[in-house]
Amino acid sequence: MATSDNLTSNNSNDDEEQILSEMEADLAGSDPRLVDDITSTTVYTAAIKNVKWSILLLLVGIAVMIITLSVHFLFAALGFVIMLVALLILEKSLTKLGKVGLNQIMQSAKAKSGGGGFINTVRKNMQQKFKQD
Repeated sequence: MATSDNLTSNNSNDDEEQILSEMEADLAGSDPRLVDDITSTTVYTAAIKNVKWSILLLLVGIAVMIITLSVHFLFAALGFVIMLVALLILEKSLTKLGKVGLNQIMQSAKAKSGGGGFINTVRKNMQQKFKQD
């Protein structure tokens, strides 16, 4: 049997959900750009951005080191320091992402590519070919 406290609690939860839905609808109507920004941002967004920038910085460091090696070894050392800083930022960002964040990134990449990429497509084609024989 339901007590009056449980009924009141359920009614207040329904009322709160209705109020929240109305607030969301009002926000979507008044500022749709903000709603898009909020819905597209995840816990891992900043860490993913740092990973991308650190990989770019790593490539710049490699280029600086290779190009300036013939000029002077101190300039090449500067490229090495750039690479080192990039790797430290990359390690810190990947630590923040963690295993769950990396799995989430991989799943979203698979979903965007349409089901797993080139290797899975080749595997499926081979399976179909051998099933026909």
